Amino acid sequence: MKIVELRDVKKIYKTGKIEYEALKGVDLEINKGEFMAIIGPSGSGKTTLLNLIGCLDNTTSGKIFLEGEDITSLKPKDLTELRRKKIGFIFQTFNLMPVLTVYENIEFPLFFNKVSSKIRKERVESLIEELGLDNVSRHRVSDISGGQQQRTAIGRALIKDPIIVLADEPTGNLDSETGMKIIELMKKLNKERGVTFLFVTHDLMVMSYAEIVHRLRDGKIENERCNRM
Repeated sequence: MKIVELRDVKKIYKTGKIEYEALKGVDLEINKGEFMAIIGPSGSGKTTLLNLIGCLDNTTSGKIFLEGEDITSLKPKDLTELRRKKIGFIFQTFNLMPVLTVYENIEFPLFFNKVSSKIRKERVESLIEELGLDNVSRHRVSDISGGQQQRTAIGRALIKDPIIVLADEPTGNLDSETGMKIIELMKKLNKERGVTFLFVTHDLMVMSYAEIVHRLRDGKIENERCNRM
């Protein structure tokens, strides 16, 4: 089932009289349960593409559909609501709240979605166990390792059961061994839970795990490689 579709998406940034065309007519489809990577050199438009899909920015032209809904016509408050309920984010820098515990960081998105305390407790405890964070669940995230912080970030992204998780260089701040464990965990969640992942990455190891790899260069998707068996 197609959950994301981009049709001739263009994005132009303006600084005074200078214009920079970050995306030059991108077409892309993402189906439910896919494990997809977008690769390309710095400045190719990867993060711009991720931000547009994640409702963090607006297109200059073209259309983006999430579950068949044209999000390019939505008002800012509706985009915020859509992002809050349906999209999970994993960042290179984790973006966790250091004064909160692992448990509290994972639980936090559910407060905005008005989930009852009983259901919050059930979801968080189940996910913490699945992510192997039981022994640090009551620790502040400032006191745990980088790998544990990224696992916490994965939990925060998954706790609201999003239609897609967008990951921007998720192994970028991790050593190679920890990075491999993190990407293997994501692959496990993809297979067992059917979670849809879209990565942007420079990491060859991450690319090797992706089922579909799109190369983005100078604002355009050049080609696709399918690793599916």
